[in-house]
Amino acid sequence: MSNNIIKFEKYFRHLSFIIKIEGRKALKDYPDMTKAMFEILQLIYFNKNLKAKDIASNLDISRPAVSEILAKLEKGNYIEKTKNINDKRVTYFLLTKKGKKVINSVIKSRVNFIKSIFNENEIEILTNIFNELLNRQNKIDKK
Repeated sequence: MSNNIIKFEKYFRHLSFIIKIEGRKALKDYPDMTKAMFEILQLIYFNKNLKAKDIASNLDISRPAVSEILAKLEKGNYIEKTKNINDKRVTYFLLTKKGKKVINSVIKSRVNFIKSIFNENEIEILTNIFNELLNRQNKIDKK
């Protein structure tokens, strides 16, 4: 295996971790928000029409654990339940204004961090590279 690819993976993983940590600093404004709660909140934000079993599957956590966390998020007014129009037995979860505010503050924190280490030209170059990586990954997934 090429030494460059090993370095790339290491640097990519490390930078991803640092960006994640920088974003999590915004959670200090939400002392009741645990890491697990935030992971679920983030999953709901980026994916429409998620059911509890979908969340459990995506995050590889037990359904009872997911149910407990969802109850805390609902009690904290971060999410709300909604029923499927065609099947009232199916419950989806949506973010409330408060839930969206949490996610947006984390994204803002991450973006500010990225802007502090890269200039606009570098961000454009990296954006194009990552877009190409995602396009290639999507082609692989479709096979």
